[in-house]
Amino acid sequence: MNAGAMTRMLDRLAEKGLIERNRCPDDRRATRIALTPSGKLAVSPINDVLADTLNDALRGFDRDEYTTLIGLLKRLLANTRTMPAYRAPAAHKTRRAAAPTRSVARR
Repeated sequence: MNAGAMTRMLDRLAEKGLIERNRCPDDRRATRIALTPSGKLAVSPINDVLADTLNDALRGFDRDEYTTLIGLLKRLLANTRTMPAYRAPAAHKTRRAAAPTRSVARR
């Protein structure tokens, strides 16, 4: 997301009374964003919705499968942290995910 898009999004949230902007007293170039009481009320159900969604998505996974999934997701996240923020797409090629470098055992 670029700076202009972020500003527009924050403007909309401020217009709805969900956030407030305050200049940082230590660095006048910085602005602190805080939820208003209305904003806190609006986001309060999010944790319950996320928990319900994850529980639904993980239904039927046993402990070993869950542990394997978490390990794989941690590796995936670590890989993304070393990627450049943006790569221009090749002009004539369609990008596909790289094949794994080693075989994956199937059950």
